[in-house]
Amino acid sequence: TPTKKIRRILSKQTKLFIVRDKQTRDVFYRFNPIYRVCPAFFCVSHANHRGDLKKVGFVIQSPNVNRISFPGQQVGVMLQEIKKVKRLFSNLELICHTETDYRFIRKYFAGLNICICKSGEDMLRVYKDFDAILSTRLHGCILAASYGIPSLSLHSSQRLQALERFGIKNSSDVSVESWIKELDIESESKRLLKLKKNEKEAYLKALNNLEVIF
Repeated sequence: TPTKKIRRILSKQTKLFIVRDKQTRDVFYRFNPIYRVCPAFFCVSHANHRGDLKKVGFVIQSPNVNRISFPGQQVGVMLQEIKKVKRLFSNLELICHTETDYRFIRKYFAGLNICICKSGEDMLRVYKDFDAILSTRLHGCILAASYGIPSLSLHSSQRLQALERFGIKNSSDVSVESWIKELDIESESKRLLKLKKNEKEAYLKALNNLEVIF
């Protein structure tokens, strides 16, 4: 429930209010929020659609990083999924968003190639070379989508409601093996890039309307 201060800001000072998930939209419905994708979708200015499945990235997450709880049970599932995918793809690479993630995962898979992202520039450089992404992190899926890279979400939490508008599937609905087997990379990649174009136009329209207000 929004505090009095937040309600005052939204009602008196806010001219444009955009939210990235339905839950937030429903909580703040009285303030007429606009429901759109997470703006991280636009972090890559230009991308080409993918065509072949050659390189698969697995975005990992260690328990309780930066106040975001990743339950021990899901950590165990993640480790098992890495083993499964490793058997399917010899060129599987692990992606870490933090030093903590890297120190955690190298204890289990020191033999795999592990990419560590120490900055936003690192993330853009690392992700661009993959053809498909399996991710325990919300922004792993969103960054992949910005490149037109198909992804599957491997973590269940309320934060992942932000992926609904992207049409990105979750492993609670489809197994990793089935998702990979059924994946039409070219079609899904084109769909993501078309969605990105449409969502960007919607954002720019909202911002242009804001300029008219002022």
